[in-house]
Amino acid sequence: QPMMPATHQDRSLEPVGLIGLGRMGLPMAERLKAAGREVRVYRRRDTPNIERWRGDGGAVVDAISRLADCRMVILSLPTT
Repeated sequence: QPMMPATHQDRSLEPVGLIGLGRMGLPMAERLKAAGREVRVYRRRDTPNIERWRGDGGAVVDAISRLADCRMVILSLPTT
């Protein structure tokens, strides 16, 4: 099995930002966190899913600018 370049290994330690903690966003965030990733969720308002995420020790940021140092930001937004 070929070795991955160091840059790919290092990227697995970088935080992931997530916007939209709804029906799809919450399970994605939970799986990423369970896999050992640092996940930062932007919240526009408090919802039951935000409270659940916080209760499980998840990071919540109040300003979208706090996701600026995340190399990857996942958008899980409704279409309406």
